[in-house]
Amino acid sequence: MPLERLETPYELINAPVTLWQQYPILIISVANLILLLLGMLLFQSVSLRRTKLAHAKVAASEKQVRESEARYRLLASNTKDVISTWNTATRSISYCSPSIQALTGFTPAEYMATPLAESMTAESFSQARQLMGNGSTESQVLEIEMYTKDGGYGLV
Repeated sequence: MPLERLETPYELINAPVTLWQQYPILIISVANLILLLLGMLLFQSVSLRRTKLAHAKVAASEKQVRESEARYRLLASNTKDVISTWNTATRSISYCSPSIQALTGFTPAEYMATPLAESMTAESFSQARQLMGNGSTESQVLEIEMYTKDGGYGLV
């Protein structure tokens, strides 16, 4: 007999039951778990993207530094002036351009291994010490009289 023909009120026996009606707590828990997983995936995706961007920026910066160093080395290697860098932490010369050899006869390695006081005249050493002691991190230009390998000295 069709339901339309029944009189009201009527009651269905073995009425179909939905999952929501039968297990509401389970359905809510599963929905919350799905939302939590989606949130975690979104957070992980954003974090991964930021990490990739940071790595790309670091790689680009490192490339710029390498290119800048290469240009500096090219300039320093091909100039007739002596270019050297003073490491304030170790209180020693950390770089000397190859032009030192043409002017003094010493290779850059020999020059860097020689104490400053022994590589230049006393007056030049005093000027250099005063310049290095002023705490400046700016590039400085200094003309000094350095001893040559043959025992003389020359203006560098």
